Amino acid sequence: MIASLRAAAAQASDGGLLPDGLAIRVAHLTKAFGAVTAVNDVSFEVPPGQTFALLGPHGSGKSTMVRMLCTLTRPTAGVVRVKGFDVVTRPREVRRRIGLVLHDQPTDTDMTAEESLRFHAVLYGVEPDDMERRIDILLEQVGLSERAGERTSGFGRVSAKRHEIARALLNAPDVLFLDEPTDGWDAVERMQLWTDVRRLSEEMGLTIFVTTRYPDEAQCADRIAILDKGRIVTTGSASELKAIFATTMVNIATADDARAFTDLTDSGFDVTSIPEGLRIDSGKLPGGLAGIIAGTAVPIRQMHVHQPSLEDVLADCSGRVVQSNPGERYLAPAAPQQRSEETDA
Repeated sequence: MIASLRAAAAQASDGGLLPDGLAIRVAHLTKAFGAVTAVNDVSFEVPPGQTFALLGPHGSGKSTMVRMLCTLTRPTAGVVRVKGFDVVTRPREVRRRIGLVLHDQPTDTDMTAEESLRFHAVLYGVEPDDMERRIDILLEQVGLSERAGERTSGFGRVSAKRHEIARALLNAPDVLFLDEPTDGWDAVERMQLWTDVRRLSEEMGLTIFVTTRYPDEAQCADRIAILDKGRIVTTGSASELKAIFATTMVNIATADDARAFTDLTDSGFDVTSIPEGLRIDSGKLPGGLAGIIAGTAVPIRQMHVHQPSLEDVLADCSGRVVQSNPGERYLAPAAPQQRSEETDA
């Protein structure tokens, strides 16, 4: 069944890849709404089959970016090509090759999951002979086969989003866009959906472009671009970004933190006082952990090594990472500015 859907996607693609094989190319993309520049000179590339996450706070321009990539909003400047087709000059070809799940997309609450997919398959122009087979495949792919006859009004938000994804895949797209698919969800719900997203990418060969404000969600992607105030700050895999921007920190508690601070500073360590004791930057660790122990005559009661996380990278890049609930962190909103109805909400 998976092979059949892949074959349909290949037939739909019509050989639209750029000569270098890119699924998405964005060059110097800009979108201004009057005096507000929502997206400012952004460039990046996405190879086929990759899951690409655009990570940033509300108001950073993520939704505006998606709308331009999906032909819903016309760029002010720059070039966007999806599967080799320009979003401005060849919008129909782009739409044939993409699936889109918007952040605030409505659900067909009066229909069953199967009825909704059948209705949208007609709108997408899916051939009648292929329609039922494709719907069965997609319901199985998103784990809703046993709920095909249930009204979507009874779905929880994870199942409802799975149904929206199935709906977006009806036209067998090459690229699936997910705009803030789990905004406001808890960490467990986000990981449930991301398990589905990764499986779909692997089994169907999809390129997936997702926007999010959650670092733990972005970390599941192959590549991450951090967007802040309409500009991309940096791009790379989670491990690459952590290696470049964040450093390992060592926290210690001693019998005499004031004396230990003096001893370790004199020994060449970069030391900061914290409520729990002392924090030492691993970028300046003469002799490593053993050097810390040897660097002071004060007995060390506790030592904790903090490995860098994607949250640390965001703190370095934007300085606007906040913690809402224990174990859950996200990017705080940008400073208030004049807004347009099409800017990222």
